Amino acid sequence: MQSKKYEATRLLADDIQVAQDVLVSEAPLQITINGVRYVTTMRTPDTHDLELARGLLFTEGILSEDIQQLTSNEIVDPETGIAACLEIDVDESYVLVEVEGRRNQWSTSSCGVCGTRDAEDIAIYGAPLSARNDAMLEKSSIAGLFETLEAEQVLFHETGGSHGAAIFGASEDLLVAREDIGRHNAVDKAIGHLLVAGKLPQARILLVSGRVSYEIVYKAYRAAIPILLSVSAPSSMAVDTCVQFGITLVAYCRENRATVYSHPERITGLDE
Repeated sequence: MQSKKYEATRLLADDIQVAQDVLVSEAPLQITINGVRYVTTMRTPDTHDLELARGLLFTEGILSEDIQQLTSNEIVDPETGIAACLEIDVDESYVLVEVEGRRNQWSTSSCGVCGTRDAEDIAIYGAPLSARNDAMLEKSSIAGLFETLEAEQVLFHETGGSHGAAIFGASEDLLVAREDIGRHNAVDKAIGHLLVAGKLPQARILLVSGRVSYEIVYKAYRAAIPILLSVSAPSSMAVDTCVQFGITLVAYCRENRATVYSHPERITGLDE
């Protein structure tokens, strides 16, 4: 259930109206790995819980990318009919770090790495993104990419309360688009889908509908996606991290305008 209807009273300048409002759903999902509780995250419940878990566990460095076999089991809350727990079982060889105690129990829909116990757990280690050098983006294509994302945001058009994320390939072809009440969840769902489908190596461009924080950059780096576009503002730490780790960051992509903050060499047409 991605949305719910509520009776509301709208206060207008010269009128009061009773109306039915459709709001985006939010519900907790506890994720366990081989019987160990990892996190309870707030998300929009839909058919993509496994993609969310795969993306989250990969981008946070818990599970490796090359998992050959994974089983999952959803436990549904009998009162709501919504999955409340997702149990992941996977060979320990694919578990990269000790899971127990790595997170506190709750992660809200507005925060990607809330609950992480140590700053070292979310630090980026590794070389700048030099792979996937075929990743180039024509300046004039930016508006069209966001039009594609907007067309995929059915839940947003219904409720006005969800975020969207889309991932494109080298030829600017749409690989996946996902929505969620949480910015980070939308990104994790999109990355998780490509992991499940074995298509993550095709990813070149990540679009997000909200602001770009460090956590979003962290996920893009983990997925080796070299171009990151946002409709809203970046944080200072997001820009600094993109500069350091070789990610092209373009923000404020709206109304045929955009601001390039790092590695503009991947954007063609800037000299026109």
